[in-house]
Amino acid sequence: MKSSNSEKKNANFKAFGWLVVLGVVVWYFFAGGLEHHVANDVQKQYEIAVKSGNLMDAYVHAGLVAEVYLQAKDEDNYKKWKQIQNEAGVRVGLPPDSAK
Repeated sequence: MKSSNSEKKNANFKAFGWLVVLGVVVWYFFAGGLEHHVANDVQKQYEIAVKSGNLMDAYVHAGLVAEVYLQAKDEDNYKKWKQIQNEAGVRVGLPPDSAK
């Protein structure tokens, strides 16, 4: 009888643990965790493009970062990166505000 009770507690503990893991996974994929992870990755790509010295690559990657923030529904960062893209576009020779 005692081992059965202990087994039930162990099974309940495992089920609770899986629910916690499932909750974290759902949050990550559906509450913006994945989008922000992708945004950080694309920002790193932008930084590499800037370091390479290729102005057009920097312009294009700034636009990609802006689009990721648009997908994440992060308006503040979207506006920030559209401004960065616009500034990079001016350095490439595009007219101001061409990235808007």
